[in-house]
Amino acid sequence: MKKKRMPSPAAADGIGYMPGIAIDTVIFGFHDRQLKILLLEYRNTDVFALPGGFVRRDQDLNDEAVRVLEQRTGLANIWLEQFYTFGDVSRFDPAPMKKILKQNGVTADKNHWLLQRFISVGFYALVDFTKAVPTPD
Repeated sequence: MKKKRMPSPAAADGIGYMPGIAIDTVIFGFHDRQLKILLLEYRNTDVFALPGGFVRRDQDLNDEAVRVLEQRTGLANIWLEQFYTFGDVSRFDPAPMKKILKQNGVTADKNHWLLQRFISVGFYALVDFTKAVPTPD
């Protein structure tokens, strides 16, 4: 499985993105007669996460979810459905992102946009894993 890379430089400083809103995708697929879920590993860490991304300020949420799905799987025209919005304050933990930033040479103060609380909009899709190309940032 390919490793997830840091967001693009534009995403690293948050310019052009909606603060506090993220997209997470649960990508299901069958492979060798087993149902599997795609996870990506952040570069230089042992941190795994669902494929996700950030919402650009000038784009619709659903269009951004489609973009994230296409970027993360290499597949187009895939059925995608929003299933939940995750917003509990108790799920906020900046520790994994601090590790990701540090391991990738990014110095961030406590007010860095990636270390703030995020509300995640969850989407899911069913794909043919044999055609998917897991692609990190």
